[in-house]
Amino acid sequence: MLVQFSLWIVRRKRALAIGESDTELHDIFKFIFQDGYTPPCHKLVSQNILALSVEGKAKVTNALLALIAGAILPSLAGDIWSEGGIAIFGIMAYWIAEDGQYFERLVGAVPFSDVRHTASEILLCTKRACSAMGIGKFVESEDVLLIEDTDADFVHGTVSDSASNIVSGWHCFDGNECTCHTIALSARRSIWRALV
Repeated sequence: MLVQFSLWIVRRKRALAIGESDTELHDIFKFIFQDGYTPPCHKLVSQNILALSVEGKAKVTNALLALIAGAILPSLAGDIWSEGGIAIFGIMAYWIAEDGQYFERLVGAVPFSDVRHTASEILLCTKRACSAMGIGKFVESEDVLLIEDTDADFVHGTVSDSASNIVSGWHCFDGNECTCHTIALSARRSIWRALV
């Protein structure tokens, strides 16, 4: 039940402490389970979500390794999102399998609030995230000297929102601008100019 409750919290974007703080939820559980079960506290939910994320990361890594072993290279998409002073650099891998099925999986969600959004930081975070998930190898020494770097050899192409820092950061990968995003920005700019 704890796993299902934790997944429900994540999928519905509920607060981790909802099991403790929501009296209506308590009443529902009390009625359904006739006082035989109470929702878990936020600490148990957090522990379970972290355990599920480790399991999910292993599944995605295995899928990517099998994909690459089968000579199918994933493409990458990335963007930096900020809200309320918190920034996250999200990196997604996507591919079409031999049977034609489309897949999209998270490679990394890198905290980016305390990081300068420069091309070099974006490239470094991308390479570390890819390597951690089995997309090539990126090995640095403790004094940040490059030892091995094969990430770009295992990526089919990249797509970004055409922000100059990501485009510059992803220069070593093929195709790093999103035509759809560029068209949307152009249309928005045209509409704005027409209104002014």
